[in-house]
Amino acid sequence: MTESDVDVSVIVAVRNGAATLAQCIDSVLAQAACNVELVIVDAMSDDGTKEIVESYGARIAAYIREPDGGISEAWNRALDVARGEWCLFLGADDYLIASSALSSLLACARDAPRGTVIAHGGIERVGGMQPSKHHPEPSDLRAHIASGRMIPHQGVLHSMGALKCIGGFDVSFQIMGDADALLRLLRIGEGVRSAGTVSAMRIGGLSTSSEWQHVLSAERFRLMRRERGLLYAAVFRMLFGCAQALVRITEEAVMVWFGVDRGQRILVRVRGLVRRPAKRY
Repeated sequence: MTESDVDVSVIVAVRNGAATLAQCIDSVLAQAACNVELVIVDAMSDDGTKEIVESYGARIAAYIREPDGGISEAWNRALDVARGEWCLFLGADDYLIASSALSSLLACARDAPRGTVIAHGGIERVGGMQPSKHHPEPSDLRAHIASGRMIPHQGVLHSMGALKCIGGFDVSFQIMGDADALLRLLRIGEGVRSAGTVSAMRIGGLSTSSEWQHVLSAERFRLMRRERGLLYAAVFRMLFGCAQALVRITEEAVMVWFGVDRGQRILVRVRGLVRRPAKRY
């Protein structure tokens, strides 16, 4: 496969993802109607990830295995070797929803007006009792992200040329490097929305773990302060903190009232309903 033959580079950053990595890889290799290469960046996994990747042989276009300083650094290393016109980023616990997922999103990107730098589709959250879909349709994509909301990277095609033009990902972000990159991309081009669902994202990744919530909050504040100003960011942070405290108090009350086992089942169902977007398709 020559450089001009690669339509999409799918980049997977992994650290000890052996439990789910094969499903992710298989979903990428099953893509039809477009030429796809798979680049895997492994931060020295020691759980069998290396053996899983090597079992696919030459079907993996590039396998980078070395220590890194975080996901943004891993993605940048992949960009150095990726050859696609467009690129999409998955975690080891994500997977493409159908064999036509990338070809449909690619068609949307190529049919978009000149200057389009991203094309985004829907994602499905799985791993809870009730899977839910997330497919934002903001009137102003950049304002949507700058306001603290997100377009999940698992459903986004990025123009490779534009991404390299902005210098790739800012390694000072541990979690929100994808949001920062989208904001910088949307300064030089436009985004387009595809009607289809692209990928599945398991609930429980890095950004949803409790020990990383303070990092996520600080990085969100940093982005909103840069994009919307200090006052906006401060008010948002205050209100968000109050909302989180109210949620914690409510969850504790449910556990006390209904008991641990039943309370947990109730909370899982409620979270699934809350995460479900208003716009269904």
